Amino acid sequence: MTYEEFQAQVDKLELTVETIAKHKGNISTFPNTDYSIDVCECVAFLTGFDETWVKMFNRQFREDAAKVCFEIARRKVAA
Repeated sequence: MTYEEFQAQVDKLELTVETIAKHKGNISTFPNTDYSIDVCECVAFLTGFDETWVKMFNRQFREDAAKVCFEIARRKVAA
């Protein structure tokens, strides 16, 4: 990815997270986008939003988080 591509993605994701934060509604799904973890971390740093929340815009991070939550829930139900 070139610097220009990276910067364009940062700008787009920054606008997206700020729009969602201002919406104050119940956003139950993230847009069907897949930003790199580097872009997510950069936007979290620039905007001050929670890094984990911004990383949810990375598809693999979302999938991994869902798997972890599922396993935690299974353990709690089994206990």
